[in-house]
Amino acid sequence: MGPDRRHRPHPCNTPAHDGSPLMTAVQTDADPDRDRRRSDLSPPPASVAQRRLLHHPVEVQAYEISSGLTGVGLWCCRTSDLDPAVLAEPERLGLFGDDDLRRCRRYHFDRDRHLFIAAHLLLRCVLSRYEPIEPADWRFAANPYGRPEIADPAISRRLRFNLSHAAGLALVGVAREGEVGVDVECADRHADAAGIARHAFSDSERRFLQSLPAEESRLAFLRSWTLKEAYAKARGIGLSLPFRDMEFQYGPDARIAMRLGEGIADRADRWRFEQFSLFDRHIGAVALGTPVPAG
Repeated sequence: MGPDRRHRPHPCNTPAHDGSPLMTAVQTDADPDRDRRRSDLSPPPASVAQRRLLHHPVEVQAYEISSGLTGVGLWCCRTSDLDPAVLAEPERLGLFGDDDLRRCRRYHFDRDRHLFIAAHLLLRCVLSRYEPIEPADWRFAANPYGRPEIADPAISRRLRFNLSHAAGLALVGVAREGEVGVDVECADRHADAAGIARHAFSDSERRFLQSLPAEESRLAFLRSWTLKEAYAKARGIGLSLPFRDMEFQYGPDARIAMRLGEGIADRADRWRFEQFSLFDRHIGAVALGTPVPAG
């Protein structure tokens, strides 16, 4: 007699509104290839191309991510790709203002300080690919909810960007029209998923996570969490949004759809999403919203 075959919703697909899964996957208890199963649960790997963003006073290499979303540019870099001398003495670049340097010095651990340097160096260099502005000349200011935006040069204020970083990797998204948000998490992160889900996930999302084996539940949690973060950051109001009122569904064509509850005043159909893995270690997500029509 063959092994007992059980049908379960794919761990990366939240249930549809009527409670039925959008897709199902057949798995067997006898399947020994856990690495292959885990790869099936992960987002598709991003296609990246290495680019030189700066050559003086030092060379800065980064990666341009090929996105399926029209209207957004995605870039990333790893602290391991940067000159250790730059990470040790960011002042020598002449690109950072006094405020950036003060924030940098607040970090107690080298890994956190180096990631801050890499992320903000990447941001300045990437923005200068979209406007004829020197990397050192960008000035930023935080909105009332803390999201950084371009303050100067004034001609570039319509350029939108968002920044995220985790475990040695920085991710930047840039758009000329609409709103953009990005989030990146280490795929090996072992967060208090159950505790976060109690406050940030809907009842149906929590039931879905609880129905999965531990490792699959953790990956499904990270996929949903990065999408929620990307959307909230694109809105520019961060954690003030009720995260329980947003859910994500994965269709058979790999498209990601969002459902919004009554607690969020927005139109879900004006948003597009993409998710990907980077360097076999990180999960990234981007949210791109079309402008809200006037009136």
